[in-house]
Amino acid sequence: MYYYEGQRGPRPRATTVTPLSGFLRWVVRVLRKPTPVMIEVTYEIPLLRCVGLLLAIYLAVALSLIVIGEEGLVNFGGGSFAERLQRGVIVAGGLTAGLAVYVVITHWVAHWLEGVGSLVGLATGAVFSLVPFLLFAAASLVLGILPIGESKSVFQGLVLFVTLGWTAFLYKVAVQENNSFTDVQAVISLLLPPAVLTISVGVVFVVGYMLIILFFP
Repeated sequence: MYYYEGQRGPRPRATTVTPLSGFLRWVVRVLRKPTPVMIEVTYEIPLLRCVGLLLAIYLAVALSLIVIGEEGLVNFGGGSFAERLQRGVIVAGGLTAGLAVYVVITHWVAHWLEGVGSLVGLATGAVFSLVPFLLFAAASLVLGILPIGESKSVFQGLVLFVTLGWTAFLYKVAVQENNSFTDVQAVISLLLPPAVLTISVGVVFVVGYMLIILFFP
């Protein structure tokens, strides 16, 4: 039907945006257009949405790992539901601490490379970089339901590989936009902290081993 000048067309339908629908739209935006989202995160720093996203990722992954059980490559082991849940909480706490340390070291390296970003903005970007783990949780949940036996660990491993790569890419975008970096500077900021950490652990291990040999023959 055509409407001529002066005629009124049908009114557009009103769309209701609930907290859940708004959250899902934000998640889709992170996956489809990460650069503008990371720019917004750098300057707006939506802390409440950041905390909600982190909790949602942890709960989704924990639920999927409980469903997939011991047949998955990544799992909470055997035992009762309470025992697996307790191990999941410990793992979540360790991962949170590790992520915080990695973000702080990345921030130091970025400032050493003359970055202009803030630590809070980078931490927020790091949390939003974990969005692919929601897809990992969904895939693990589906694999836990499907009767495919030992193949679950293989498929979950492939999904985990893609998830880690996607997360690294999103975090690289976060570092780049937060510090106004080039691609090379952002990649150096990502790779230098784990390299320094690995070398430091290796040096401590070698020195400790030599001291044990010298003083405790």
